[in-house]
Amino acid sequence: MITVVSGMNNMKQRITVNVLTVRVVIIAFLAVLLCFFSTSVSFGVNKNQMKFYVDENKDAGVNGTVNVELLSDSMGNIYLPGNADVSKLFLSWNDKNYTLKSPDGTRYESGSAPIGNAGQKITYSVLDSGETIINKITFTTFCGSKSVPALFIKVNSSNGKPTMEEVNDSKDKSVVGEGSISSESVNAYVTVKGRGNSSWTRSKRKSYNVKLFADNQQNQKYKLKWLENQEKKTNKYSLISNGIDRSLMRNKVCQNLACDMGIGMPMKYVDLWVDGTYYGNYLLTPKTDYTAPPKGYMLELDNYADPDDPHFKLKNLKVKNNTTLITIKENSSDATSADIETYMNDVWDAIRADDGYNKKTGKYYGDYIDMDSWAKLYLMLEYNKNFDMHGGSNFMYRNGMDSSDKLYAGPFWDADASLRYARANTTISVPKQLSAAGWYIENLNRPGCDCWFKMLGKHKDFRERVQAVYEANKQAFDEVPMHVDSFKNEIRDSAAMTYQKWPLNEDTFKNSNVGLLTKNTVYEKGTKYEQKYCKTVIWNDYAKNLKEYTRVRSKFFADNMPKGIQHVPAYAKLRSTRIKYTGKTIRPSINVVEWDDATVEKRNYRVTVPNNYGSIGKHKLKVEFLGTYSGERILTYQIVPKNCKINKVKRKKKKAVVFWKSDKTYYKISKKKRRHVSGYQIQYGTRKRFGKEAKTITVKGYKRKTGNITRLKSGKKYYFRIRTYAVRDGKRYYSSWSSCRRR
Repeated sequence: MITVVSGMNNMKQRITVNVLTVRVVIIAFLAVLLCFFSTSVSFGVNKNQMKFYVDENKDAGVNGTVNVELLSDSMGNIYLPGNADVSKLFLSWNDKNYTLKSPDGTRYESGSAPIGNAGQKITYSVLDSGETIINKITFTTFCGSKSVPALFIKVNSSNGKPTMEEVNDSKDKSVVGEGSISSESVNAYVTVKGRGNSSWTRSKRKSYNVKLFADNQQNQKYKLKWLENQEKKTNKYSLISNGIDRSLMRNKVCQNLACDMGIGMPMKYVDLWVDGTYYGNYLLTPKTDYTAPPKGYMLELDNYADPDDPHFKLKNLKVKNNTTLITIKENSSDATSADIETYMNDVWDAIRADDGYNKKTGKYYGDYIDMDSWAKLYLMLEYNKNFDMHGGSNFMYRNGMDSSDKLYAGPFWDADASLRYARANTTISVPKQLSAAGWYIENLNRPGCDCWFKMLGKHKDFRERVQAVYEANKQAFDEVPMHVDSFKNEIRDSAAMTYQKWPLNEDTFKNSNVGLLTKNTVYEKGTKYEQKYCKTVIWNDYAKNLKEYTRVRSKFFADNMPKGIQHVPAYAKLRSTRIKYTGKTIRPSINVVEWDDATVEKRNYRVTVPNNYGSIGKHKLKVEFLGTYSGERILTYQIVPKNCKINKVKRKKKKAVVFWKSDKTYYKISKKKRRHVSGYQIQYGTRKRFGKEAKTITVKGYKRKTGNITRLKSGKKYYFRIRTYAVRDGKRYYSSWSSCRRR
């Protein structure tokens, strides 16, 4: 029984309510809720879940079905082409037993429910056949850029054929189907296969190679109309996801510059849908063999090689642990793989020679290669500070096998990891690599490596050709920042839609940090090449930083390229960066060598050391290059105190006394005497390797000869060792540890 007490005229009334009645009401209410939630959740987990989509409507700018992405049981996103006429598009769904009800009470059958304009949300109640509301879903509409065409591909995965999901799991698999692009009036039959090396594993957004055919039997090739003005025709294309470049513009910006110089690939932005699912913004471009000559061959210098493609190594061409290969991508000539390998070794021997002549053939390197095209490719790699200049995605071709047929560079390819990208294992500091100022190719080095472009740069006539080619194309370099703005405006809405589907986070980009900044950053502060980059949170931040980089990079080129690029040796390094003080003046020993490890003569460089370069402390010396070389290197080293050794250790239960010979030597600085040693450190532990359990005590004063240690464990053997230290400008510099004593 439940008793409710109320007051009226100071009188108490007791109202008795039957508990059984209340229980029945509560149980019925919970049953209704359970029915509602179980039906609602079924949208997300039931194998026969309700699926929403927008039907194909070419008159409305949608050349294929668009699936609604259900983010949850109550939210869904609709991704549409930028030129879509939303007023002519309607929601459809797979289960015709359901209807949608708008907030104003209007009911819609499948294929008749309106969708919102771009950025607009519209909420519908889902009704079953009994007119019961079983769920509410809010649909948000996103539209791409009006200037970006839409590419729809429908995969034929019947009869056990691979699906697109299988292609995304393995780039070795391919699918077949049909495709249409909004800027083309004819549908085409397609084959799609994954592509890319590091980019394939570093992003969830994959890139693909696509072949287009006019017939289902794949006998008649289909060529896209937007390439009609191009000299060459092809039906093989690549869809580049820019999956490691959050700005989506690095490839486009660089290819636009390369095209202005005649060694680039035409590229077009598209938004891609596969089987109705939105894949994001892509760059559509002819496959790299687009430039393959009809009677010659095309080669690629890269760290990877397709097992199906013939490939070989060049003598002493060492990049990335000697894995750099020359791959024969296309061969329409009569030359065998062995013939091509012999020819390429002859070219390489001439390029590597100091005088540029092949010792065996007597032929000059300039007679082997087309200097202008190689100068253009050199400029491209230098401008965007592209680490691939070491040996990645560098293409070249030869038009024939006649002795007069030269080796041409191009097409330029793969710039997504450039324009503010750094690698740690090089001779240029990360900030210098990320800065838009400074020369790149002639200063970058990976120890133990030979570099094709570095070897070209050591020839004066090649550097002069680079300078001349730049002057002829200076306007194109000056206009790069302007083109960044143009492409930014072109893809703004498509980029927003892409990152609505694929968030700008680590989950999407995995190990890619291209352009990523966790705080506002300034490079070359106080100079005329000062660069201010903002913390990257949204897409516009990445686009803004790319504009800032190209602005300063173009200015640096304009100021310095007229002076010409001077050849810099591969690297200058100290034979030891930690030198023991001996009481005498110490001049550090350095090595200056070329990329092929040939020693540079001393007359070609000058070493400047500080006044106190022989004293204990941290020092810098400058190596200035002379003659045919230019530039400088700053090398850092330390002078540390002499070490001492333990004479004996006396041990008594939990105590120990360590004895050594004190160091009372001194040296002069500016006519003042200064002690060589400031004190000592003793380290002790139960392990000879002195692990984490080892402890250290400090004994101050150069006169000290003993050190007392307490709180040892009785009956336990200990190891002891000692080192000296000296304090200079408030910082301690330590000698190496002595050999250990066991007691």
